[in-house]
Amino acid sequence: MRKPAKAQLQRPSTLHQAMVHENERSGATWTLEWLTLPKVVLTTGASLRLGLQLIQQMQVAPTR
Repeated sequence: MRKPAKAQLQRPSTLHQAMVHENERSGATWTLEWLTLPKVVLTTGASLRLGLQLIQQMQVAPTR
C-alpha cells in the first residue's frame, strides 16, 4: 500500500508544473496532464476501495 502512496505524492507536482504556461497552452502541457491525471484517479480509487475494505473488516469491542 505504500508504493501507490509514494507514487501519488509525486503526481501533484507534475500537474502543478503543467499548469505553468504562457499566453497559450502548449501541446506538451496537455500531454503531461493527460498522462498524469488518469493515474491519479486510478490510484485514488484503489486507495478508497482498500480503505473501505479495511473499515468493513473492523470489529468493535463493546466492552471498551
